[in-house]
Amino acid sequence: MGSDGVSVTRFYIEQQNIADGKILIKGKDVNHILKVLRKKENDMLELCNSDNLLYNGHITSISQDFIEVTIDRTNENITEPATKLTILQCIPKGDKMAVVIQKCVELGAFEVVPVLSERCVSRPENKKVTRWNAISEEAAKQCKRGRIPKVSDISEFNHAVDLTDTDLKIICYELEKAQTLHDLNLVPDKVKTISVLVGPEGGLSEKEVEYACKKGFVPVSLGKRILRTETAAPTVAGIIMFCMNEI
Repeated sequence: MGSDGVSVTRFYIEQQNIADGKILIKGKDVNHILKVLRKKENDMLELCNSDNLLYNGHITSISQDFIEVTIDRTNENITEPATKLTILQCIPKGDKMAVVIQKCVELGAFEVVPVLSERCVSRPENKKVTRWNAISEEAAKQCKRGRIPKVSDISEFNHAVDLTDTDLKIICYELEKAQTLHDLNLVPDKVKTISVLVGPEGGLSEKEVEYACKKGFVPVSLGKRILRTETAAPTVAGIIMFCMNEI
C-alpha cells in the first residue's frame, strides 16, 4: 500500500537495472505502466527482484523505451516463504495446467515443473512453457510475491524424478492407505525444501510410483476422497504452507 492507503502496482526488475538510487524499467512493462495503468511522473510504483528486497519509488522520467524510478525507501520483502516448495505436476488435459500454476504461485510455490508421465493425454511442446511463465508472472504480481516463480521446461517423468533434490520428496498416490501428510510431521526449521509430485488424470502407474519411491519420494494419501489433478497440487501446497507457518 502507498502512504495514502492506495494499493501500489508491483513490478519485477533485474538487479542490473538498479544503480545510484535509481531503477530503470524496460521492456513490456513500460507500455503497461503508461498505456494501461496510465501512470505519469511522480506516481508511485513498487519494484522488487530476487534479492528479497522491496523498493518503493516514484517515477522521475519517462521515455518511449524506459521509465526511470527514484527509490524512496527500501524494505525487506516479507511475502516470500522461507520454505522452498517445488510442484512437479504431470500435465493435465485442456487448460488445467494454467490453474495449477496460478494457484500454486499464489500459495507460495518456489517452482513448478511440468512432467510427462505414462498416462498424460496432453503432451504439449516446450513452447507452451512461455505462456505458463506469463501466468506465473501475473499470479505473482496479483498476490505481491517477492519473485516470479519459474515454470521449468517440460520434463519426462524419470528425468524429473532423478533431478529432484530436496529435503523432503512427496508423491501423491491415491492407493496409499497408511500415510497422510499429517504423518510427515511438517514443522518449520526442520525442512527447508520440499517437492510434491502429482499425477495426471488417471493417476500414476505402479511402475512410476515404484520408481519415485526408489528415488526417495514418500507416498501419501490425500484423504478418503479422490481429488482432481488440478485440485491436488494447490491443496497440498496450502496444507504444507500452513504447517510451515507461511499462511
